[in-house]
Amino acid sequence: MTTTADVPKTISEAALLLNLSPATIRAWVRSSRIGYIRIGQRSIRIPGSEIDRLLTDGYHPPVPPKEGRP
Repeated sequence: MTTTADVPKTISEAALLLNLSPATIRAWVRSSRIGYIRIGQRSIRIPGSEIDRLLTDGYHPPVPPKEGRP
């Protein structure tokens, strides 16, 4: 049986799950802050286990500002 953590995510999917921009995920890939799988020359996937690691090792997604506050 395949769990969500076993399925590699696109950069956009990882960004959505971590509440970050795709550009941030790409920067993390370049700086080796997050593990990735290269598929061909241009495609990259983020293992679900890496997303789990970030969420359990103390990374907390940024909290969006409350409405009506600058």
